[in-house]
Amino acid sequence: MPKPKNQTNKKLKGDLVVKVNYLTLVAGSTLVLLSAAATRADQSAGSAAAAGTNAAPAAAVAMATTASTSLVVAASGDTATYYPDSDPVEDFIARAGAWGVHASGSPSKVGEYQNLSSSPFWNVDGIWSDGNRTIDTSIQGDDNETSDARLHYFGQHVEADIDYERFQHQLDSHDFAGFVPGPHATNQVDPTKPVNSITNTSLFVLDDRNPNQDYAIRVQEFKANFKGNITENLKWRLNVFGIEKEGERQANAVTHCFQDMGVPNPTTTPATTLRDQCHVVSQSQHIDWQTTEVTPSLEWRIGCDTTIDYSLTIRAFTQNDQAVLGNWNDSPTVGFAPTAGGNGSAGYNIVPDSQTEINRLKFSTKIGCNTDVYLLGYAGYNEDELRDTYRDFNGADLRITNKSIDTLTVTAYGKYYREESTSPLTPLGHNFYQDPALITATQLGPGLDGIGPQINRETDTFGVNTRWRPFEDECGTFRSRLSLVGGYEYSSLKRENAGDTFTSVAPGTNGPFVSDNVFTQPSSNKNTFTVGVEEKWSASLNTFLRYKFISTEYPLYGITPDVGQLDAALNSALPTQENRVELGCTWTPTDCLMVNATLYVENAMSDAPYVAWTSNSLPFVVSAWWAPTQSWSFSAGASEMDSWINQNVTLSNLAAQNGPIVPITPWQFTGVADVFNLGSRYAATEKLSFTGEFEYVHGINSSSATVDTSKQQPQIPPPYITTSYPIGEYSLVKMQSFRFGVGADYRLRPRVTSYVRYNYYDYQDDSGMTSGQASMILGGMSATF
Repeated sequence: MPKPKNQTNKKLKGDLVVKVNYLTLVAGSTLVLLSAAATRADQSAGSAAAAGTNAAPAAAVAMATTASTSLVVAASGDTATYYPDSDPVEDFIARAGAWGVHASGSPSKVGEYQNLSSSPFWNVDGIWSDGNRTIDTSIQGDDNETSDARLHYFGQHVEADIDYERFQHQLDSHDFAGFVPGPHATNQVDPTKPVNSITNTSLFVLDDRNPNQDYAIRVQEFKANFKGNITENLKWRLNVFGIEKEGERQANAVTHCFQDMGVPNPTTTPATTLRDQCHVVSQSQHIDWQTTEVTPSLEWRIGCDTTIDYSLTIRAFTQNDQAVLGNWNDSPTVGFAPTAGGNGSAGYNIVPDSQTEINRLKFSTKIGCNTDVYLLGYAGYNEDELRDTYRDFNGADLRITNKSIDTLTVTAYGKYYREESTSPLTPLGHNFYQDPALITATQLGPGLDGIGPQINRETDTFGVNTRWRPFEDECGTFRSRLSLVGGYEYSSLKRENAGDTFTSVAPGTNGPFVSDNVFTQPSSNKNTFTVGVEEKWSASLNTFLRYKFISTEYPLYGITPDVGQLDAALNSALPTQENRVELGCTWTPTDCLMVNATLYVENAMSDAPYVAWTSNSLPFVVSAWWAPTQSWSFSAGASEMDSWINQNVTLSNLAAQNGPIVPITPWQFTGVADVFNLGSRYAATEKLSFTGEFEYVHGINSSSATVDTSKQQPQIPPPYITTSYPIGEYSLVKMQSFRFGVGADYRLRPRVTSYVRYNYYDYQDDSGMTSGQASMILGGMSATF
């Protein structure tokens, strides 16, 4: 019998089997590429997004841009088709296979989101419907640590979507390049000399209590959405979300990043107090985080054009973390010491329990025939249960769209947001210090008397966007397909209680935003202008050109209040001017060829007081898909995200609080991420098909920052600091990865298919700490019932 016009095809997810690794460096080209290929060719139905929801964690599938999946062609018979007005339908498909895995090197990147042990693979997927009720379900196990389940139910009164997934996340250990292994209480130059000796020349010391340990957490996530009708005009919804993260992470704390020049050290000749380094404490910490969220809502429709929607979000975060402690041994006059002249231990990496509640009210209506109105209002709070602190917030969003002129669409909007925080009512010391007797200490402000008013924020925004097709009535001409877009937005960010008192500058110091040693953060006012043109030259070619200019008065400053010079005490990484150009096109000359390309030109700078820097970026995304015959399909993609920053950085004097600052020095920062990928498919016969893919990823974050210690005043006597040292080398990140995959599908008989996949993944970093390789092979069968 002929198929009804309203048929619905459901691709079962056995088309694709995935062994996942998520390296989220850059998104662009692959996402565009895969979606284009899936849209343009039914033969290439094995895109990563098409089948990832069962084969991998959802977060990874949404960012399947590093080719961490294997493209697999849909085998004949591996689909179930449901016709709503046909007889009851029952279609089920079962798959089974096994992974064989060999890995070497570090598992933290090649196995970041996947288990590197050989493991079984299995999946059961099915649909059942009697015309009034439909159940669509899938249960899958990808490896020893990854599984997921999905259920969709549609009935006459209730519709439900339920999802569950579990997976592991490997966490690499930070190596702190440039730091000398501790422990802190050992003289790095001459162990026979005391720690406070002038010969203790190690500036950067690392006390790693769990060296070479591999860290990992296991994630379980549950989502459920329910909805139904109470009456014809009254609907209800209930959304439930829960996530648990449990495992081991690396806990780090930095202390003693100073030198005490004020008190003589009698153990050295000549007497000196060059005694402390920049000291990092690193150790393993077991974490157990649980987040639960429930959102019920009601929607009431009044007439044909008016809707009122109310929802209440209740979210709770709880933790059951292992307590980790850092030991301090210092003078009570400088740095951190819980007791005068002695030792102390305090907890760090403390994550508080919290509660959140948000009330939302949405209203939408139509005024006349040409004006749409949308209004959102919300109010809520967040509670830090550790310090008994509240953050109250509220806001509103109004949008009005008018289409009175046939060729012109105008949207005006206004937004308001305010946030206020209360001061803590519980001293941090009760939770921070290991020894209750230390709570009365004056260091680090454990009491409430040293806590000032909290920073409050308010944002006011209004703007207008337009889209104009001036020649829309000239049908069939290039001008009729021309669109002009533009917009303007003004926003003001006001801060209350934002600022600090400079403790080391000369008394009575004044300057921009500084009055008698007190700095007050000014409001940040932003003006944004956008213009653009879009042209549909033909049914196969679309182009666009957009430009955005952003001007910001006085962005947020970072403050170091105990530095003796304003230029070194105030800095900002936020721009005062931004220029962004976006140029792109989509070209589909035939049904078997598609090309997408977008080029961005971005420039930013800051000329705010105490700040001077520029930034340039030229990212691009290109992707293409081509199917020259019914048997062949090719895809390719390339993208680059880059940023080049030149910033004048002023440093505080490393030797004395009130000494001259280090002169302004241009520092260069570079960030580049490149992705290149190729994919292919070949249908050799009606039963046999092959797939292949290759991907290359390269990324680097580097800085030329160097501290010239010869310019420190007063001079620090040798051998403590005598030469310049490159700070940039301590933050260098440089990596590249290669991925190669091939696969084959063979239909043994109608509705029965066998498959084999091979993946090779090689991750390399500059330090070698996280370099690793993995070879994975999968074989199995699928059958439809």
